[in-house]
Amino acid sequence: MNEVFSSASPQAHPAAATITGAAAETPNSSSIALTRSFNSTIVSSLTKSIIFFALALNSAIIKFLKNK
Repeated sequence: MNEVFSSASPQAHPAAATITGAAAETPNSSSIALTRSFNSTIVSSLTKSIIFFALALNSAIIKFLKNK
């Protein structure tokens, strides 16, 4: 562990850069909340569309069968 932080060269050790990069790419809580809200809205809209389509199709099939 000391090898990572005690380098004689002015260049940072690759492991230290990786640790810093990972921390920099971690999304913050507001970003996570917005993403979850957006995904929830999309799923809700798709679910409603699928239910509407299924009911409309069911109604069309019933009308078709009654007219036969």
